[in-house]
Amino acid sequence: MFSSFLLGLGDSCFNTQLLSIIGFTFRDNSAPAFAVFKFIQSIMAALAFFYSNYLLLHWQLLILVLTGFMGSVTFFMAEWTAESSRRESDYDSIGGGGGGGGSLSTAG
Repeated sequence: MFSSFLLGLGDSCFNTQLLSIIGFTFRDNSAPAFAVFKFIQSIMAALAFFYSNYLLLHWQLLILVLTGFMGSVTFFMAEWTAESSRRESDYDSIGGGGGGGGSLSTAG
């Protein structure tokens, strides 16, 4: 029971973070990006339901472990890419174009 709770919690955290990355990366055109994400997720779920009738449990677990590992690796790659682009965009918005907006000095 506890392990199923942990799997559900991990899945919800994973999906929340993925949706956050997609929303940030494709902020100008996010609806098609979310649609493609859900489409691929649904296709993979349907594929898993299909092969579950034909493969033994050991092979299903092997597929689960391999795709989970690959998904985690690509997730961290996407997270690091999104984080680096966030840092660059934050520094650009703080700089304000390099002119300094209004001086407080009263030298004259």
